Amino acid sequence: MKRLHIVNFTGVLALAVFCVLQWKQNSELNLQFNQLQKTSFDQTAHSEELDSNLKGTTSDLGELKARLADTRKFADETQRKFNQTQAEARQLSIERDQLKSSITNWSAAVTARDERLKQANVEIRKLGDNLSKSLRDYNELASNHNSLVTNWNAVMKELSKPPSTPTPNEK
Repeated sequence: MKRLHIVNFTGVLALAVFCVLQWKQNSELNLQFNQLQKTSFDQTAHSEELDSNLKGTTSDLGELKARLADTRKFADETQRKFNQTQAEARQLSIERDQLKSSITNWSAAVTARDERLKQANVEIRKLGDNLSKSLRDYNELASNHNSLVTNWNAVMKELSKPPSTPTPNEK
């Protein structure tokens, strides 16, 4: 039973560590997502500013193309990182679901084991009661047997005595 407590405690600790690690990673991912979203908004504002400047000045066209190419690279990199983050989140969700399933299965197995132990205890009590009744019956039978043997021995003793000669009065 002590071993089961240790296993349970270890399982709870492992689950707690996993939850803390998952919470930490989710927090970091959320901060990264917010930063990326802010960067995306900043880039969008910058792009709109460049579009308005393009109408007024054609001399900055080369610079605008270079910045636009940089922005596209950044957006592609951001999208790649975002896709990678989504894949990691999906993997963590799958692992979480597997752990939930394992815990549910383990809990059901423990419940089934406890039920079997209860049933075994009931059977043991029944067997003990039957044994006690059998022993009482056996003791009663032995007592009756001893009584019969005593009576038999007395009768045999009487029968083994030589017959006595009758006295004249008995005739």
